Amino acid sequence: MSVCFICNEMIMDEKHRLFCHFKVENQDCPICLEKIKKPYCILRCGHLLHKQCNKTYFEMRKLHCPICRKICISEESSYIKQYYAELEQFILNHPEDNGEKEVFCRECENKSIVKYHSVGNRCKNCYSFNTYLNN
Repeated sequence: MSVCFICNEMIMDEKHRLFCHFKVENQDCPICLEKIKKPYCILRCGHLLHKQCNKTYFEMRKLHCPICRKICISEESSYIKQYYAELEQFILNHPEDNGEKEVFCRECENKSIVKYHSVGNRCKNCYSFNTYLNN
């Protein structure tokens, strides 16, 4: 069995498409807050936005899903690679002695203990900087 990319439910049979379409029509777009209707797009994380809202949102250089905060473009993209390289360089050039702390990664959904830096912390599991301090 596989998981539906639109509704995140297990795909059981052919009736799933009808169920899934019903769920889509009853969701609100997190950008404009109106009901989702065609044309819509599915982000990498499986959340939905109207196509026009998606275009507007990412033109503002927003890289994360507005719902779950996962990165919406490939971490292999040149933009993300450059961003991560600049972040790593900044952290190396501006060390802090904050000890080790636990962070939670939005990408792989794992916790890791890292040498904490106030600017950014790289997940030890997937190496993403999309982390936050886990209190």
